[in-house]
Amino acid sequence: MINLLSPIEKKKILKEYHLRLGVVVLNAVFVLELIAVILLVPSYLAIRSSVNALSDELAQRKALVIPGGNEAQQDLDVIKKEIGVLKESIAPESLPSAVVTAVLAVKPEGIDVTSFAYGHSADATLVQVGGVAHAREDLLFFQRSLKANPRFDEVRYADSFITKKTDINFQLTLKVK
Repeated sequence: MINLLSPIEKKKILKEYHLRLGVVVLNAVFVLELIAVILLVPSYLAIRSSVNALSDELAQRKALVIPGGNEAQQDLDVIKKEIGVLKESIAPESLPSAVVTAVLAVKPEGIDVTSFAYGHSADATLVQVGGVAHAREDLLFFQRSLKANPRFDEVRYADSFITKKTDINFQLTLKVK
């Protein structure tokens, strides 16, 4: 096949081809963007409505806040400071959790522990354990087991339990080394 067009005409036709191709590509991109916008509008509206609902709910909850909120925050700050002092001044083996674990480790089957009280001062650390024992022998065994533990200095019962034989309420005071 013979090409009868001059080089100038060939360049014009090629230029027009590239121009038409660019228009087609730009139209395709525009149509794709339009489809994407149409498909994403429902998601956008759903997110916007949920954000508005959440902001309204937050405003309602802020309105329900007790007027003394600052006082509660100040009380929490005081408690946090006290806990910080407690953590700094106690040896790890005297921490309440360690003491409770040590007491419960030697507790016999016949004793039900119902309460723990922990007190720490510069002089001593005292723990008071309360509960119910099924028999006197269980209480005596519990006391001997705690005295055998090198962590405790002094182990004594608060009141006499000798008079009862079963279901004995007791208070045991421990002095932690």
